[in-house]
Amino acid sequence: MRGSEWIGPKGSSGGPVVLLVGNGDYSNRGCEAITRGTIDILRGALDEATFIDAHFTSGDALQRDLGHDVVSAPIPYPARWSPRWTCLKAAERTSERLARRLLYGRLGRSLSRCALVLSLGGDNFSLDYGNPRRFLTLNRIATEYGKPMIIRKRAEKFRLSIAARAQRAVSRDARPCFRHVALTL
Repeated sequence: MRGSEWIGPKGSSGGPVVLLVGNGDYSNRGCEAITRGTIDILRGALDEATFIDAHFTSGDALQRDLGHDVVSAPIPYPARWSPRWTCLKAAERTSERLARRLLYGRLGRSLSRCALVLSLGGDNFSLDYGNPRRFLTLNRIATEYGKPMIIRKRAEKFRLSIAARAQRAVSRDARPCFRHVALTL
């Protein structure tokens, strides 16, 4: 981070670890562009940062090389009407704990290593794609781990806002009660 020392969880390079969540896989070029652009912005704002790209994937999605400082940790989302999808939907109606384990069971290690969580798919909360339950659950999980959560909502002026908010979130001055920041530029 520019101008101050990072003292939280460190990646292999010694800088902060940023967990990127909520975006789709790279078969959607728009999702790929959002991920690549966000990583480029944060590379300029956070010295020696390492990134964990925990995007949603639905099977045999393309994997792209995003750089030596990016680890891919996809969240497998089951195909509609598959047995796993049916189990997930039943669990969402009966046991939030079981639904969380089915969908986000692998995410705990990444959450414990990161300094902040950045939700890239801001339009996921717009109700255009149905109930945003899985994204809201992801926000709750990040909060339970005590991680700052930044929700990316719109692209205008995003470069300056995300850099400033990410720097503040990983600085030694970040308040422990910091929960969610919604970028509504």
